[in-house]
Amino acid sequence: MPPPQPNHGSRSRPDDGEKWAESKSKALLRSELLSGTITPEMKPRDVFALHPEEHGKWNYGNWSTNLRTLRAAIDRDRGRMQRDVISYGHDLATVKALRAPTDKTPWHRSPAFRLLKQDIDDGKHKQMKPKELYESRPEYHTDFTLEEFRKHIYQENDSRPKRKIRFERKKKTWLYPELHKDHPRLQEEDS
Repeated sequence: MPPPQPNHGSRSRPDDGEKWAESKSKALLRSELLSGTITPEMKPRDVFALHPEEHGKWNYGNWSTNLRTLRAAIDRDRGRMQRDVISYGHDLATVKALRAPTDKTPWHRSPAFRLLKQDIDDGKHKQMKPKELYESRPEYHTDFTLEEFRKHIYQENDSRPKRKIRFERKKKTWLYPELHKDHPRLQEEDS
């Protein structure tokens, strides 16, 4: 028995006033597209023939446009999902590599980190050349090369005025400045 012919009438909604977004026809299409029952090669007439009782309530032209739109949306979502999985795998590998045990102490956990801040506060970075400052304390050259140490001098020296500017900008957005009167940065400014 041949499948029933689609309704080519002028109505865009079925007689009961059902909306496409909430229709059983759309729900069937979505579930069958996701499960693989409807393959990308299937023509709209073949898809229509799977459930003519539900799909036949709709104008065939509108219904086939809705099918094409639904297929495109699911393809976009699958593409996004695949990109997300690849990105997640990359990020997970990066985190695992960073967390892997290593013999080298990271800069921010080393005693050299705190000592360099203290030396910059004392102005030693202006009195000595980077190599002299590097050789002035054993903590500097036990875990780090001169090149790494030199970069951290410039990084710390460069970040201080920027940090101050960001803090000043942040202070302007405080709704209740009196709540921040004990902030450590404000204490530094007063002294």
